[in-house]
Amino acid sequence: LFAFYLVKGDLVTARDLAEQCLRLAEDVRDVALLIEAHRMLCNIFHFMGEPTAVVRHADSALALYDRHQHRTLAFLFGQDPAVVCHSFAAMNLRVLGYSAQAIERNQAAVNYARELAHANSLGLALAFASTLYGFMRNWTETLAFAEEAIALAHEQRLVFWGTIGALNRG
Repeated sequence: LFAFYLVKGDLVTARDLAEQCLRLAEDVRDVALLIEAHRMLCNIFHFMGEPTAVVRHADSALALYDRHQHRTLAFLFGQDPAVVCHSFAAMNLRVLGYSAQAIERNQAAVNYARELAHANSLGLALAFASTLYGFMRNWTETLAFAEEAIALAHEQRLVFWGTIGALNRG
């Protein structure tokens, strides 16, 4: 339901569902569900234009995330929550004026996505990296990450990330 309302553009309903998921995860004390709930809130607050909340929820998810224990979450949820949280945090740290931290978080997302070898997570990390560097007007890095996202998208049939790469390449 969260994804449906997010994509539909009903951000208030999506936020309410993500907050409900966080409460449920807290009630049952399930760390994997807590990570995912914070990831959902990180995501929705990005689209609601609340960068401080994005970073707060990204950091909450990452504080709970264990690389060995939670690396399978990418296969359960479609994207690795650590990669997603680092990527969204990077974009929002840049908006908040913390460019050096944004670059560090971006690199953490890309490096971990490569290590995981989970195509959809890597596509997200590369697309977000090309977007971040575009915002920073670093055209060399924008193009490099965009080209890599496009190549991965063609190889793995990840149309969405290829489209983002193509937009950023342009």
